[in-house]
Amino acid sequence: MALALDGHATHRTATSLTDVSTLTTTSANDIIVAFFVYNSAQQTGTTVSDTAGLTWHQRAVSVTTGAKAITVEEWYAVASAALTSDSITFTLPTTASNIRSFTFGVSGADTTSPFDSNSSIPATAKVTGTNPSATISTTNANDFIFAAYGSGAVTQTITAYPTGFTLIDSAPSSGPNGADEYEIFSTVQTSLAVGFTLSTSLACAVIVDAIVQASGGVSVTGAEAVAESGSAVVSEKPTGAEHVAESSSVVFSQAPKVTETVSESGKAVVSEKPAGSEAVGEASSVHVTEHPVGSEHIAEASSVKYSQAPIGAETISESGKAVVSEKPTGAETIAETEKLVVSEHPTGAEHVAEA
Repeated sequence: MALALDGHATHRTATSLTDVSTLTTTSANDIIVAFFVYNSAQQTGTTVSDTAGLTWHQRAVSVTTGAKAITVEEWYAVASAALTSDSITFTLPTTASNIRSFTFGVSGADTTSPFDSNSSIPATAKVTGTNPSATISTTNANDFIFAAYGSGAVTQTITAYPTGFTLIDSAPSSGPNGADEYEIFSTVQTSLAVGFTLSTSLACAVIVDAIVQASGGVSVTGAEAVAESGSAVVSEKPTGAEHVAESSSVVFSQAPKVTETVSESGKAVVSEKPAGSEAVGEASSVHVTEHPVGSEHIAEASSVKYSQAPIGAETISESGKAVVSEKPTGAETIAETEKLVVSEHPTGAEHVAEA
């Protein structure tokens, strides 16, 4: 599931200990992010609670300096179910003249380890000027990168965002001012400055963070990329490893050594393994197993598959629902039409294909 913004809200409360915002989302297993901006130096002992009973964690704090300090706090929670008019309450130990909240959900995120592990994240900054920002680098591609800022009560306008970023919510007046924004990046980022361009120079507190995409249930270590398409999944792993992926009607496993990338078409999957090992691919009514010794995997057409494991031999052709395979000296081939079975036994290995 791709990362996406899933619901958002903003709310302001004047001269109070608490602020209550209401958030509705559409997806289960969201990361819920909340920024709270208040007119005072940082207060210890702040808390967050909500009517859905989520468990909240403080993630980052950014504070401006001076007599009119502004504090921005970032909190997050994991919501296993979609939220319906969830009341999120932020509580201060001491009354602040104003509290502003920015809340939103992120779907498609990793709920076990939600944030990018790069040491630059989260980033905080206190900036006086018209371009408050903080700089991060990411470890993962496909991150949901987001930022928020808070400033004093002088009316100001956001005149620009970093390229590609989208505004979530803003509060340009009735202090504290603030806004949040996001962008989903498909590549790893290095020294990315994320912030806002403002119409008025003010002391601002900024937080920038990044949420990672869920793995989709496929974990590959030291292997090439995993590709998912429709109801088929193709994966590759290093020598001596085993990998089983199940997706709809397709199951395959492989542990190649120097074999080529596995390919799939329609509801068929072909897997290949090194000499002396066994691999099984199941897709609908088609089964293909292959044990090549430096051979090439050829192709598939319609509901028919053919495979080979020759040593210097050529594969002939296939037509309709028939398969013709050729093997080196000493191998046996048995072909039966209609319900085709091709068995081939190259040196030191066994190979059976059923279709």
